[in-house]
This record gives sequence, structure tokens and C-alpha cells, in this order.
Amino acid sequence: MSRKFHNPLNLIWGILFIVIFFPLLSVFKESTVPASNRAGEVLLTMTPGEGENGAGIPNAVTAVVVFYRGLDTLGEVSVLFLVSTAVGFIFSKDRSKIKRESNPNEIVRHSKTLVLPHFLLTGLYITIHGHLTPGGGFQGGVMAAGMALLLLLAGERVKQVKVLHFLEGLAGSLYILVALAGLWFAGSFLGQYLPLGEFNTLFSGGILPIIYIFVGIKVGTEIITIYQNFQRKEE
Repeated sequence: MSRKFHNPLNLIWGILFIVIFFPLLSVFKESTVPASNRAGEVLLTMTPGEGENGAGIPNAVTAVVVFYRGLDTLGEVSVLFLVSTAVGFIFSKDRSKIKRESNPNEIVRHSKTLVLPHFLLTGLYITIHGHLTPGGGFQGGVMAAGMALLLLLAGERVKQVKVLHFLEGLAGSLYILVALAGLWFAGSFLGQYLPLGEFNTLFSGGILPIIYIFVGIKVGTEIITIYQNFQRKEE
């Protein structure tokens, strides 16, 4: 049966949408606000600063994501946790078995021992240096979680699942505790209360690298959990 798209109600909703949102198009025009008053310019100026509002790091992206909008980052990590939980819930309801079409590739099975350490070290490097260079907890966590995917491709199991769940909960709890400590020591949620250290060095940025490490652990363990749920589905 052919589906009818020419519903008069759809046309009415379309006209109503245009009437409501057409005035908002002016927002996309070139701003007349001076550059010194724009939020982006202000954040870029404050990022390397060492004052009360400065992040003390050269990476402006990390300063915005983890410091100035760290509460949003906590919400994004929570969304990933909900996705991981939903995938596990869906697969736990379906008890059907999927037959493997073929055995794992011989090259993949024998090369995993050589490749796995590189996944882990690269993920750790990206996470730890997230406040200095492009990268951070999200990217590093996904890179480290690639180890689990490689194990699945090699026909092995993701072991120590309980440890992964513990690390996931621990990393999320420590993130919140570090953020709440800002209320006590700096007067604001996610406030900077640790020494910033020498600018553009590994041990700098105060709480920022610590938070990114927790984000990396949480993201990595959650993605590994999703891989593990897919593996359980195929067994």
C-alpha cells in the first residue's frame, strides 16, 4: 500500500513552524557585538590564565569541555552510561543464539598479542595528555576500549567484567567528588582548587587532567561493556 504524504495537517504544522522560527533566522546573521564581548573570545583569553577564572592550560577545547562546561561533560558521560545499560537490558531479554558464520581470521588471532599493548598505551597517552594536546578522556577511552573489540574479532572473551563495572562506577563517583570538592575549596562546582603547576607541562592544569583520566576510564569501561553485551549475544 502506498503511503499518503499529502496530509493537510502536515501542511498546517509546516506553516506554523515557519511562522514561529522565521524570526530566529536573524540570529544567524553576522553579529554586531564587539569581539571583546563575545563568549568565545573571552574563553580563549581566560584559558591559559592563572587567575580565579583561568584554566592554566594551552588546550582551549579541554578548558571549555572539562572546566567551563564540566557539568555538561558529566551529563554526556551519564548518557553513555544509559546507552550501555540499555544495550545490556535489550540483549538480556533476547535469549536467541546467533551461529557464527566463520572462525576468526588467523592473522587477527595471532597478532592480537602484539597490537593490544599499542591500543592501551595510545589510549593512555591521549587521555593523560588531553589538557595539553588534542585528545582527552573521550578519545583515549575509546582508543583503549578498542582492545575489547580486537579480542572479539580474535574469538576471545572480554574477561574481568565485574572489575570493569567496578571501575566504571568508581570513575564516575570520583568525577563527582572532585567536582563537589570545588564547592568546599573554591566556592563553585568544578572550581579550580589544586595548584596549576608549570604552564604547558604534564603536571599542570590543576583538576583538569585528573577529571579527564576519570572520564577516560569511565568511557572506556562503558564501551567495553557494550562490546561484551554484543559478544554475549553471539554465544
